Amino acid sequence: MIYPHGNIESIADDVYMVRGSIKMNALLRITRNMALVKEGESLEAEFRSLLELQFDKLLSAHGTLIENGAHAAVLKAVDTAFAKTES
Repeated sequence: MIYPHGNIESIADDVYMVRGSIKMNALLRITRNMALVKEGESLEAEFRSLLELQFDKLLSAHGTLIENGAHAAVLKAVDTAFAKTES
């Protein structure tokens, strides 16, 4: 599961911020702020190298557990994130 988040905001040269929150229950919402740092042209190569590993489960940094089919879910997310658009 990918939780909703805001737009990617540029906060400095090659530094970006994404803000979001996760509703845990009726009384508790946890905010999350993520920083992205661009190195080189793209992070696509780093994400693609992750896909060279064989895995079926994934516990992400924000606590989402994918118990089955994690490799396919990550592949789909990476393909979507780095989809080439026709000019």
